[in-house]
Amino acid sequence: LPSFISTVIFAIQGIEFILPIENKMQHPQHFTSWCGINNVSIGFLTVLYSVTGFFGYAQFGDQTQGSVTLNLPNNNALAESTRLLSAIAILLSLGLSYYVPMEITWQMIADRVPPKFANWAQAAIRLNVLLVLLAIAIVAPQIEPFVGLAGSIGGGTLVVIYPVMLDVVFRWSTGDFGLFRWHLVKNCLLFMFGLFVLIVGTYFSVMEIVDSYR
Repeated sequence: LPSFISTVIFAIQGIEFILPIENKMQHPQHFTSWCGINNVSIGFLTVLYSVTGFFGYAQFGDQTQGSVTLNLPNNNALAESTRLLSAIAILLSLGLSYYVPMEITWQMIADRVPPKFANWAQAAIRLNVLLVLLAIAIVAPQIEPFVGLAGSIGGGTLVVIYPVMLDVVFRWSTGDFGLFRWHLVKNCLLFMFGLFVLIVGTYFSVMEIVDSYR
């Protein structure tokens, strides 16, 4: 269960895109409304992953691998085209994940790089990160534990713990916690859930990684 929760959080979270997208919107209030971009996109992803996971497990059962594309036959044109489209999707979307980390990293080293080499330096940083990810993908015998580890550490902190802590801090001075202080109760429950994902999910993911190398 902890590994499953960590994997789900990793799959549907997009914390690195939320603030950049909201800051660039002409009407930011449409992002977090009940039928806003955030809820609609998360709902769509939930349905998409649920359908894919259901039919993938219905077809392959306990033999389902970390990515269902690995279960597809090698001598089938449709299966190969699916793998190709998956690779293209990763190639085109991976750069978006660098937006926030690159902004933070570049601010730390921008003063040390001559302006004429700025583009080359950014390209070199992105290339090095890609090489590290490629090395991990080659060395890792199984992808599932690493996905769970990323979900438990990154998802538990960035998606759950930090947002509820910031919400409490901003509401504390005004005491605006709603009727029966339900915002505070909700944040406390989410904080405990985040700690559970962080601690228990990380433990089980690390144990799975250790077992995979034995």
